[in-house]
Amino acid sequence: MPKIALLYDAGQAVLSTFDLDEVLHRILGIARDYFHLPNAAILLVDKEAQQLKVRAQIGWDPGQDQICLGWHEGITGAAVQKKQPVYAPDVSRDPRYVCKAQRPLCATCLVNALTPPVFRGEGVSSYSRAGRIPGSVNAPWTSLIDPETNRFREPSELREALDQVGALSGTPVIAYCGGGISATVDLFALSLLGRGDARLYDGSLTEWSRDPSLPLEVG
Repeated sequence: MPKIALLYDAGQAVLSTFDLDEVLHRILGIARDYFHLPNAAILLVDKEAQQLKVRAQIGWDPGQDQICLGWHEGITGAAVQKKQPVYAPDVSRDPRYVCKAQRPLCATCLVNALTPPVFRGEGVSSYSRAGRIPGSVNAPWTSLIDPETNRFREPSELREALDQVGALSGTPVIAYCGGGISATVDLFALSLLGRGDARLYDGSLTEWSRDPSLPLEVG
């Protein structure tokens, strides 16, 4: 999902009778719900230290709210410099973007629902490039369906198949395939096991492999 960066001058809207932190958290809640963001943060300018410091955040990992930026660094810094809002449709592709809060790959379980040969990048690919998104695990949708009945396998079998790839460990799960169809089988199986919070990368490999700047793994 595209990321969005906004500059909001809270000082123009906050009355002295309100607690600043409470107001900032309400602003964050509104932004998160309106834009459907998994996380959001408000950075304030420390003119003395010439830094941007996190004052309020929602959804960040522990310790990442201690991150500081130079006050003209990154997209938020550009907004400070211009003293006006900056709109960035996709933050990660903006040349001004600075990532100071990277999550480790193990923080998300990325499930590839395609067959093992396609997962390994073997044979002729139906996509722009063969392979898988780096860090992916393979839980083929075909392994979750009983071929004789075309129904989902027993819950114990589903649990074993999905648990062994880490999809039931409690970390966030994103499933993908070639075009966002086969992966829905994995998502349904996860939902049957209580992981209704798993998400679909609907563009999947059709979208990912089309961009030559995005890496793919084979083998």
